[in-house]
Amino acid sequence: MDFFQLIIFGILFNAAIMLISKSFRHYTIGIDSLPTISIIAGYTLGAAAGLWAGTIVAIVYHLMRIRTIQYMPLTILANAVVGILASLMSFGSIFTAGIALLIVYHIISIAAVSVLGGLKPGYFSFITLNFITTIFLLYVVGMLI
Repeated sequence: MDFFQLIIFGILFNAAIMLISKSFRHYTIGIDSLPTISIIAGYTLGAAAGLWAGTIVAIVYHLMRIRTIQYMPLTILANAVVGILASLMSFGSIFTAGIALLIVYHIISIAAVSVLGGLKPGYFSFITLNFITTIFLLYVVGMLI
C-alpha cells in the first residue's frame, strides 16, 4: 500500500467500525486503526510517512468520534512517536516491530491519561480491544508485505 491508500484504509476502517457499532459504541472503543496505520507507514515508507499518516488518521478519527476530542493531542503525539520509531525497526518483521511499538504507544497513553486523571477501569478494556485489533491488522498486513 502506498501512503494515501494507508490513510484511506485507516479512515474507512474507523468509519466502518463506528457505523457498525452505533448502538453499542461504548463497547467498541479501542477497535480502530490507531496506531496500526502509523506503524505500517513508518515501517514500510519511512519516518515522515509514519508521522503524517498517524497524525492525519488520528485527527480524522477524533473528528468522527467528537466525544473523545480531548484525547486528540495525546493520540496525535503517540501515533507520531510510534510512526517515527517504526522506521527504525524495519530490519525485523512488521509483526514484532508492531507489537513492541504498540506497547510503547500504550505506555505513553497510560502515562498521559494518568496525569490527566482519566485512568479508570474502562480504559484497560480500551487497551485490550486496541491490542486485539492492532495485532489482527498487523497480522493481515504482515502477510501482504
